[in-house]
Amino acid sequence: MSFSTYVLFFGVLALIILLTVLLGLNGSYSYRVAEGVITPEAASAVVEEARSLEGMVDSLNIAVASQGFVIALFPIYSSMARSARPRVMTSVTGALLFTMSTYTYLSFISISYFG
Repeated sequence: MSFSTYVLFFGVLALIILLTVLLGLNGSYSYRVAEGVITPEAASAVVEEARSLEGMVDSLNIAVASQGFVIALFPIYSSMARSARPRVMTSVTGALLFTMSTYTYLSFISISYFG
C-alpha cells in the first residue's frame, strides 16, 4: 500500500511540474491563440460533442471515489483505539487539504494551458 501511495504522489507532482513548465515555455491558451500558434475552431466541434459525456463520466468518477473514501474511513476509525483517533483524523484532514489544494492548482494550470 505504501509503495502505491508514493507512486501516486510522485505521479501527481510530476504532472503538476510538467504542466507548469509547459505553461511557462509555451504560454497560456489565449496567448497561443492570439499569436496564431493554434486555432480554436479546429477542435471546437469535437469538444462540444464530447463535453456532456465527459462531464457525466467525471461526475460519476468523483461520486464513486467519494463514496469509497467514506466507506473505507469510518469503519477503520470506529474500530481504532480511542488514543489513536485524533492522530488519524489529523492525518486524514491533512491529506484531504493537500489533495484539494493540489488538484485546485492543477485545474487552474490546465484551464490556463488548454483553454
